[in-house]
Amino acid sequence: GAPGRPAAARSVRAAARIALAQGHGGGMAEGADRVLEDLEAFAKDGGKGVVICSGAILLAFILGHLLHKWHVSWLPESLVVVGLGALVGLALPSGSSHISHWTVKHFTIREESVVNEVILNWFLLPMIIFEAGWSMQHRNFISQLPYINLFAIFGTLISMGVVTSLILVTKEYHGVHQPRVAAAYAALISAVDPVATLSTYSHLNVDPLLHTVVFGESVINDAVAIVLFKTLNSMPADAFDKMGGADIAGKLAGGVFGLLSGSLVVGLVLAGIYCITFRVTDLGASKSLAALYVFFSCFFTYNVTESILEMSGIIAVLFAGMVMGGYCTPHMSSEGTMFTSFLLKQMSFIGDILVFFFVGIAVVYVSPNGLAFGAWVMFFCLVGRACATLPLAMLTNCIKRTVLKNRPRNKQHLLSWSHIFMMWHAGLRGGIALVLTLELGDWVDDINGIGTQEKLRNATLVLICAFLLLFGGTTEFFLNLLGIPMHGAGVLEHHKGAIMNTYQKGHKLATCLLIGSGSTRSEDAPEVVKAVLEDAAHWTADDNDDPVRAPSKESLRTMGERYDLFGSNDPCHAEEVGESRRESRRRRTASSSAIHLATLGEEDTSDSDVSDDADSDSGAR
Repeated sequence: GAPGRPAAARSVRAAARIALAQGHGGGMAEGADRVLEDLEAFAKDGGKGVVICSGAILLAFILGHLLHKWHVSWLPESLVVVGLGALVGLALPSGSSHISHWTVKHFTIREESVVNEVILNWFLLPMIIFEAGWSMQHRNFISQLPYINLFAIFGTLISMGVVTSLILVTKEYHGVHQPRVAAAYAALISAVDPVATLSTYSHLNVDPLLHTVVFGESVINDAVAIVLFKTLNSMPADAFDKMGGADIAGKLAGGVFGLLSGSLVVGLVLAGIYCITFRVTDLGASKSLAALYVFFSCFFTYNVTESILEMSGIIAVLFAGMVMGGYCTPHMSSEGTMFTSFLLKQMSFIGDILVFFFVGIAVVYVSPNGLAFGAWVMFFCLVGRACATLPLAMLTNCIKRTVLKNRPRNKQHLLSWSHIFMMWHAGLRGGIALVLTLELGDWVDDINGIGTQEKLRNATLVLICAFLLLFGGTTEFFLNLLGIPMHGAGVLEHHKGAIMNTYQKGHKLATCLLIGSGSTRSEDAPEVVKAVLEDAAHWTADDNDDPVRAPSKESLRTMGERYDLFGSNDPCHAEEVGESRRESRRRRTASSSAIHLATLGEEDTSDSDVSDDADSDSGAR
């Protein structure tokens, strides 16, 4: 084996080579050698990758804090993460050259794309989408669901059609001339991902009508765009050419309807099973295990739906999160719900950061091939977004005026021109569009020419970064300019109607099945956070010179839960903080005493000198 190679790795490599050679001949042994050498090389350089990536993410946290502290709204935090990802991407190999000693070798752009795709689909998307469903204002979402579906389904189809047509009309300027390539790319680029916009909405607590519609559209739109893309991407090469326009439209419409409805049912069924498990086992009594159970359910739901049932994991996870947020929480204490929400939010935040981090890494590999097409696509997307948003918003207002005609105009929740503009403004793209671009098959180069896949990938990266800066950085500016209600000023009222009546009936049935006649939540139980904070206040009190204290009954009753939740009986590290404060106070006191004594000594010396002078004068006289 090579010097420095771990003994275990050498043993595994040798054993695999011998076994394969005995069973399948020398050719297989050579193949195993190459695979294992690649794995060993990756493992050897993996530590460098962890250092580089974790260091960049730590820096992202610091820069994000400074952006919030200095109120820098024109620079989205996600764009900063993209920039840091690009710096990390420079440490990856570019051709045969390496940047420095810290270069992560044996890692090509194709391998990096596969890793990004796997991590995004298997781990990051489930966390992000599930947290969105868990923390969603359910009544707001349900009250606007028909209109959200209008924008998410028909808006995506309109945008896809417009972008496809514009690509084909301008094919002489960028070289993308095949209808199937244009349609597949238009489908994937229609997946909006307004993370930066929604983050600004949440921090400013904008009008709930605008927030609900933009958020709901972005989530369901992703699922629609994915099924449209996968239908076109997986279609046999000759099938598309033989199908007419009506056949293609029918196939796409049937696929969208079947996928959305099937995924919805899967998500609701699995969420019901999770909630019944809470009810039967009283899992909510254990705060830590309940939070972890809820968290890991998102991975199970997403991958069962995607990998086994071949449906939309996004839709299943979204509605599973909504149901669990409404019907698991009654079985949990307020603290348990708080800890669960905290865990989900932080993991979702990390997921968002990693998505844009991967985008930044991929930006490094952008070549001039596709930059011009990227500029064209930006224009096409803006036009397609406008063609979808404006007429559907007008249709939404017409429906609301008709259905809600007996209500005052100010309670019909119509979309104003300011709302419509901000909905158009929220058409950012993100990680889903990039991953779908990387999933494009080899048929793209076969029918449209070598280099088309690279061109489409580069155009997508240019679009993501440009829209982040252009739209993500101007969200707060336009909210203020257009007078959109913020800071809780807007209210989305819920009136009884067909939708809300259906929701209420479903809610009563779900309550009976998933919660039962009585909730297992006990608000009289000792609260861990309260006891921890009381102990911390005692340990760190400025007037507490005696750190010895017998723990209260409340503290004793929560010691076990403290350890389960925080891994320590003193999660605030109050003992160390209190001791440091007392030591600092003792030093200040000692220093002050020394200064005071020195001052008194100087005064005594001065008085003594004065007395000696007086005695001398008296003796002289």
